[in-house]
Amino acid sequence: MQVSMQLGAAVSSTQFIFTKFGSTSTSDLVTLPNFNICTSTDSGNTPRTAEKQQPPAVKRESSGSVLTPPPARRCKEPSLNESSPSKLGKVQLSILVQPESQHRARYMTEGSRGSVKDESQEGYPTLKLQGYDGPATLQVFVGNDSGKVKPHGFYQACKVSGKNSSPCSEKEIDGTKVIEIPFGPENGMECSVDCVGILKLRNADVEQRIGLAKSKKKSTKARLVFRVNLQKEDRSCYTLQIASSTIMCKQLAGHPEICRKSMKECLETGNHDLFIIGKNFTKGCKVVFKQYGENSEVIWQKHGEVDQEFFQPAHMIVTIPSYDKCELVQPVSIMITVQCGGRESEPHTFTYLPGRTFLFIISNLVRFPNLQLVRCQ
Repeated sequence: MQVSMQLGAAVSSTQFIFTKFGSTSTSDLVTLPNFNICTSTDSGNTPRTAEKQQPPAVKRESSGSVLTPPPARRCKEPSLNESSPSKLGKVQLSILVQPESQHRARYMTEGSRGSVKDESQEGYPTLKLQGYDGPATLQVFVGNDSGKVKPHGFYQACKVSGKNSSPCSEKEIDGTKVIEIPFGPENGMECSVDCVGILKLRNADVEQRIGLAKSKKKSTKARLVFRVNLQKEDRSCYTLQIASSTIMCKQLAGHPEICRKSMKECLETGNHDLFIIGKNFTKGCKVVFKQYGENSEVIWQKHGEVDQEFFQPAHMIVTIPSYDKCELVQPVSIMITVQCGGRESEPHTFTYLPGRTFLFIISNLVRFPNLQLVRCQ
């Protein structure tokens, strides 16, 4: 191969001619087009490139503005175990409407239990972002019931889809489900959380994830934790976070109810076993015997002793207390109620009968004609 190259003083035309090896015929010559090479004749007479290649210019409109602005910086989401304030400068995240105090969590094997509502059961928890005017995303997850905010071990948030519910999405951060709800100035920077429910995890899954020792510390209470990730003017990121009031995640027992009693009356001495069949009896309940006066005030009251050995949510055995207000000369009607955890059943009527003293007096009225009976007040 032969290469011929002609260089001028400043800019020259270079022509490359390639000849097939071993051939002398001119038909085997291959000539490449000329290339302009910018050279310099310094002291060493060594050609070098005079100019470096420049990057292409940014495309601009006719007015001179950039077509595509630089992309916004993506904030790195902090860990859910990190604590963040609810207010920073003039920007504040606040809860306008708290969630309900009791919401039965959904088990993994059953259908939806609906989203968490507010205390009035007519609306949903509502939050407001003050001091900020722009699109934002509210993140919601289930946290512990007290102390420093961290994800709950036995409950997680779940997406609840409805015909009129807010659009939302579900993602996972460090093994915890997080519901994201976009909102903005079109809603006055208020966000209604109407698409978030609570899911109860299986105990076996919790034991496998956090260990058997830690899983024994079960809590049926939780809080909804709300947070937003925002950017400052200098494009630095910060997080605002606030937790709701405590939510009981299990079904509360209904009002206690007395359905039937084994006795409707007994002597004033009491000390008989009363069998009560009913509903929603809980441990620690009390059976109260009350007597009301003319103005509906309680003039006598005693508690029956509950036999804990045979106690069940649907029945129990109670020892009837004695009526010791005075000696009875005629039957007295009183009321029996069951009190469980601040709830009280409807009253049931019970009658105390005069005891042996009254019968002895009646049998001796003939012998003592001047005997006067005093009515108990």
